[in-house]
Amino acid sequence: MQTYKYRVKTNKADKKAGKRDNKYLSVFVITGLLLLFLWTVAGPYGFWKLHRLEQKRKDLYASLITAEKQNTELQNKIKTFSEDKHLQEHEVRMKLGWIKKNEILYKFVK
Repeated sequence: MQTYKYRVKTNKADKKAGKRDNKYLSVFVITGLLLLFLWTVAGPYGFWKLHRLEQKRKDLYASLITAEKQNTELQNKIKTFSEDKHLQEHEVRMKLGWIKKNEILYKFVK
């Protein structure tokens, strides 16, 4: 079996074309990396979006804590109000303007 060695002669035009191809490849790779970086930072699942979601989660958690405190206060108020008859009477008289028999209600207009 005989092996042949071919020697390809390259001229200057071929070398310039190769360099041009390398330039385009470099520009393409750099552009791709830049787009990947931008997508990672500012894309729909990027770091900015994650940061905003984290801030929103913290705000929602703080509002949840506030709502739970208000809920607890209201539950205590309901419990106190349902057990204390004098408090019930006072609230009904003040807010609804109810009166007992033989009482006169005076309302003063400012």
